[in-house]
Amino acid sequence: TITGMMFAYFFKMIKGDFVVPNNFIGKETEYFSKQFSDLVGNPWVMIAFMVLTVVLGLLVCSLGLKNGVEKVNKFMMLALLAIIAFLAIRTMSLPGADKGLAYYLIPDFKRMAEYGVSEVVFAALGQAFFTLSIGMGSMAIFGTYISKDRRLLGESISIATLDTLVAFIAGLI
Repeated sequence: TITGMMFAYFFKMIKGDFVVPNNFIGKETEYFSKQFSDLVGNPWVMIAFMVLTVVLGLLVCSLGLKNGVEKVNKFMMLALLAIIAFLAIRTMSLPGADKGLAYYLIPDFKRMAEYGVSEVVFAALGQAFFTLSIGMGSMAIFGTYISKDRRLLGESISIATLDTLVAFIAGLI
């Protein structure tokens, strides 16, 4: 599973397996491809991390919605936002970041004309509708648990603002 692979990569990172050895300097892509192949090629490791993922999921779900899923979700979302913020700051501190920021933030109308304005608009609309569909499902779930003293309009504005901010910061990464 993808989550199992994420756990495996997390443990590999802690062990230091992602520090590129001297004999792979300049060939980092090969090194990381080998790391991936070694992981996927070992079914016992994949099974172990899949079992770990399923057990953790069962533990969280066994605690119920409020004490399990909701509490874990609050922590995980804050951790995700902290990771995104850290990565954005780190990315902007790298050499050549000014060129990357210019590429990201300054529109290039010549390239847009090359691809065709309609193609660019349809790609943007596709992203917007994807985000809206995810947001709509989340709002339907969230709406069933919202207390009576909160306003849906205010919550939807907060969520849309946060979603846009996270998307913008993810673009910086």
